[in-house]
Amino acid sequence: MRNLCGLEIDESLQLESACKEKIMRKIIMVPISILVACGAVYTAGSAENPPVAAAPPTASTAPAGPTTTPAAAPTTTPAAVPTTTPAAAPTTTPAAAPTTTPAAAPAAAPAAVLNLSGKWLSNLIGDVAIEQKDNKITATYQYTEDNVTYDGKIEGLIKDKLIQAKWWARPKVGSGEESRGDLEWKIADDGKMLVGWYREEGEKEKYDLNLQR
Repeated sequence: MRNLCGLEIDESLQLESACKEKIMRKIIMVPISILVACGAVYTAGSAENPPVAAAPPTASTAPAGPTTTPAAAPTTTPAAVPTTTPAAAPTTTPAAAPTTTPAAAPAAAPAAVLNLSGKWLSNLIGDVAIEQKDNKITATYQYTEDNVTYDGKIEGLIKDKLIQAKWWARPKVGSGEESRGDLEWKIADDGKMLVGWYREEGEKEKYDLNLQR
């Protein structure tokens, strides 16, 4: 019986052991099968949607590095430049220029006076002889009126081109009255003619008296 029992016991043990092995195999194979199935699914998905390679960083993208804030440069206040006030230039008062009194211009020589000396012919009393000395003149003449001969005389002064004079006429022979008066002559530019008038003393009426040479 024991052998039989023992045999039966051994078979039961073997069956139980085989069952345990099967169960253990299944327990082990289930996770493996799940892993294999997940791997197949992942592989299929990877084949349909290949992974996109990440774009390389652009040149503008600087690699992140430690940001270093530069130390602030020390501000140096420049030393104040000393202001130098230039010394005032010495003012030199120029010496007063000597005042030179211009020499007095020599007095202009008087205009040359024409020499009227000589024989002149009148329109009334015939020949007249004139003698000139500086600006003075003396003239003599002779004429006949109503058979009476008169000796005449003229004395006067020359101023510029004007002669102002006095005259006298006296009978030379016989009876007659003495007459006198004044006269005025203007000297022509060429000095060859005296143009003017005469009048008797106390009268206003003037008469022409011209001389030429």
